[in-house]
Amino acid sequence: MRPAEVIRILLRNGFVERKSKSAHRQLVRSEPPPRRLVTVPFHRGDVPRPVLKSIAVQAGKPLEEFGL
Repeated sequence: MRPAEVIRILLRNGFVERKSKSAHRQLVRSEPPPRRLVTVPFHRGDVPRPVLKSIAVQAGKPLEEFGL
């Protein structure tokens, strides 16, 4: 899965981009609690599966939503 697709999924689920620095994007969601902060690597190519799993856990979303 491409980094842009991961960010699109997070944006659809109420996250907003907090900051973008170099090759990483940070997205945050404050409502509903608890507050969540997710860092997505924005490199060329696909995001590795273990990283996708970590993003899903940080976001509090089921793994299926990220194609795992």
